Amino acid sequence: MREIPCKEVFAIKKNRMQLLSLLMSVILLVLLIWQSWAVADLRRSLRNAEDQIYDLENEVQEISGDVARAVEEAANPIQDWEVHPSGINQEQKRLLADAILKLKSWQEDTVVYLETVVGPDKHVTAMQVDDLGSCSGTMMFPVNEQYEVRLAAVVTGGGESRRVDLGGWTDISMLLPLQLCGSSVGGPTYQEGVLSSDFDLSLRNESGVEVLDPVFRIYRNGTLEHEAEAELSESASVGDRDLTYVPALPDQTLGVECVPGDRIEVRFSCTDGYGLGYDFPYLSWTIPEDGSKPEGGRFEGNESLPGPELTWPA
Repeated sequence: MREIPCKEVFAIKKNRMQLLSLLMSVILLVLLIWQSWAVADLRRSLRNAEDQIYDLENEVQEISGDVARAVEEAANPIQDWEVHPSGINQEQKRLLADAILKLKSWQEDTVVYLETVVGPDKHVTAMQVDDLGSCSGTMMFPVNEQYEVRLAAVVTGGGESRRVDLGGWTDISMLLPLQLCGSSVGGPTYQEGVLSSDFDLSLRNESGVEVLDPVFRIYRNGTLEHEAEAELSESASVGDRDLTYVPALPDQTLGVECVPGDRIEVRFSCTDGYGLGYDFPYLSWTIPEDGSKPEGGRFEGNESLPGPELTWPA
């Protein structure tokens, strides 16, 4: 039997150690890869859990909101309400409006007051309650100021009293019997010293009041040039809440002689059946100095002109 030299024995042991080290490295690498996968899975699980918790919190908030609204609605003694213009007070220059509230429940001693806050002023109106739980009362509003309007009802009965915020309007002009609610404009063009445009204008008539003497007034540099009678469009029907007017002109087209630098303004004027006069800013164009297409357009939507100028009957 041949004796293995020491050098060979040492080399064999060295190779075995290297092989063992390599094997351990492979095992360690596999463990690291497995651990990274496990950590990634754990992170995904945590993210999914966080998403589920977030969704659950949203559901809880929605349910809480629904419950709170249901509780508030159950405690609200007002089933429905409405306010609509009913006339004017000529002496005080105030708009009259009728308010109607429908109660969910009521008793013989039920008393209802309507609080109206108009700008800095607060008014209280006592309402009549009938046997069917319907409350009615008439309010007065100053309409020459751009005030916000807030309404609240105070219902007292059976030894309890509850105040309910009904809401309101951002501008008191929104309570006027007639309101500008829409329009369409064709053009304008400027050729051979004449500005031309066809257009229509829609009025909202919530209370069905009569509209008298509707007219389009055309101004050039602030001076009244001429008037064009306004007539209902062919598409208008009796009883429509929105009334569309067009100028009673050939092809319903306005033509105004002007020169570069001129400012042309169109206003719509009328009087309602209560005798209140309206002057709505509507269209405004300026002719550029080079005689190109007129600049400008509709006034509606301009915050500086939220409502018409009013004229009270003498």
